[in-house]
Amino acid sequence: MLLNSWKSIKTFMNIFTDGSKTEKGQVGSAYYIPELKMEKLRITDQSSVFTAELVAIEQVLNWLITNHINEPVVIYTDSLSSVEAIQSRTSESKPNQVLRIMT
Repeated sequence: MLLNSWKSIKTFMNIFTDGSKTEKGQVGSAYYIPELKMEKLRITDQSSVFTAELVAIEQVLNWLITNHINEPVVIYTDSLSSVEAIQSRTSESKPNQVLRIMT
């Protein structure tokens, strides 16, 4: 959904996601909810940044379901490849993870 103005976004719960990888191959994911908390997740070393980004998005969705959040939400990500995989409903490298996000 496209929003027409920043003012309309402020009425939504805003959640920010990120995935990263160190030079040593350590991989982590995180999501940040300004009003509530930050959750950091450590995932398997040598995983890709793409995997880390998808994990962050999946964990946000799990958090929303577990906590019965029914208000409108905007999830911000800087991972174009994750957005494209989710929009196309497929991924060559992570099809099961994209499928879990979609369900």
